Amino acid sequence: MAHGISGRHGSGRNGFTLVELVAVIVILGILSATASAKFVSLQSDARANILRNMQGSIKSANSMVFAKALINHANTSYTEKGTGEDWSENCAKDNCVSIGDMWVYLKYAYVDRNSVAFILDADISGIKTRELNHGTTGQKIKLPKRDSSLGDLNYSCDKDKNAVCTGHDFCQCRSSSETIDGISGRDTQYIVPKGFKYYQKNASAKESCYFKYSSAEYLEYKEGDVKVKKVFPPAYTLALDGC
Repeated sequence: MAHGISGRHGSGRNGFTLVELVAVIVILGILSATASAKFVSLQSDARANILRNMQGSIKSANSMVFAKALINHANTSYTEKGTGEDWSENCAKDNCVSIGDMWVYLKYAYVDRNSVAFILDADISGIKTRELNHGTTGQKIKLPKRDSSLGDLNYSCDKDKNAVCTGHDFCQCRSSSETIDGISGRDTQYIVPKGFKYYQKNASAKESCYFKYSSAEYLEYKEGDVKVKKVFPPAYTLALDGC
């Protein structure tokens, strides 16, 4: 008897029924939607964690900068630029300390808001530098260059309420009218992820995704009959609900 592979030509069926195909498509759709939701959630978590790390990095840097400013007898007050001066000339007045090969501006012995992005190891808009000779030592130093163009160091957060961060993983903008810890007019730098708006002030919690850093502030005020002079340290704020 010859042995071979017997076929079922004409007796079986080939392919799937329409019902089976629809069922498969539905199942794939459900799996795709679930996977997509998990992917979006992972992206959101990643953005939030990066912003948390930024906050931690700046806090650590401030501890080091404050100690370094005192040890090096840096100017622990705050000196606004004079008429005709560039901001970088503040370093000639010992208003800066170095972190690695970068010098950062100080405000009352803490990192000033316009230097925050230079401490972070991230792709952030407006990280431009310039070189000059240190006024005391004469050494060549590198420090932040202030720029008023979109997304750069002095860009106003509410200049264009529809401006969205593009072209960089993160963008930065400045707000000079923040009220933090009961102190109005705090000079603040926002770090906003790509795809999010610079303008954050009137955003709801569900729309907000940023890290903001408010520079140290000096106040003179009265408590009863006593005149108090106090430096308020920098403030750190995270908004992650909208990430």
